[in-house]
Amino acid sequence: MTETEIEKGDLPANVFKSLSLRFDGFEIEEAEKLENPDFSGFEILLEKNDTEIEVLAAKSGELTIKDVLVEDEDEGGCKGDAKDEDEDDDEEDDD
Repeated sequence: MTETEIEKGDLPANVFKSLSLRFDGFEIEEAEKLENPDFSGFEILLEKNDTEIEVLAAKSGELTIKDVLVEDEDEGGCKGDAKDEDEDDDEEDDD
């Protein structure tokens, strides 16, 4: 996989439009261009107040949330809000 840091002004217009429609009020903190056999697009870090969102953006403008972090001011740390895929495997019916 190739990751190249880019300026936010280098993102395609359709990616900017998708971000502004879906994440109104968030600022782009970092942007990287990603290239691999399975995905060609961008990884973008958005920030608003104490919330950071990592988004994957296809060149078409389609967005996928990768991770959500909310800073916990009381503890000075961050809480990840993205659901771990393995969580569903732990739930069993008690019939």
